[in-house]
Amino acid sequence: YYGWLCNNLGMALLDRKDFAEAQAMYEESLKIKTQALGPENHDVGLGLGNLGILFDQLSRFEKSMPLFERSRAMIAKEFGDDS
Repeated sequence: YYGWLCNNLGMALLDRKDFAEAQAMYEESLKIKTQALGPENHDVGLGLGNLGILFDQLSRFEKSMPLFERSRAMIAKEFGDDS
C-alpha cells in the first residue's frame, strides 16, 4: 500500500504547488509499484500520467508528453484503446 500512499501524497503536494516534493513522491510511488506489479502494469501507467501532470503544470512539455503517451499506451495495452 505504501506505493499508493506515496502517489496520493504526491497529488496533495501537487495541489499545494510543492512541485519538488510531489515529484519525489510520484517517483517513489513508481519505483515501488514497478517492483511490486511489473513495469507494464496499468497502475504504473496511471502513475506515469500523474508525473506527466506535474511536468505539464511546470510547462515542461518535453517531459510531460512522453509520460502521457507511455501512460496511454500501457493502459490501452491492458484494457483496450476505447477504455
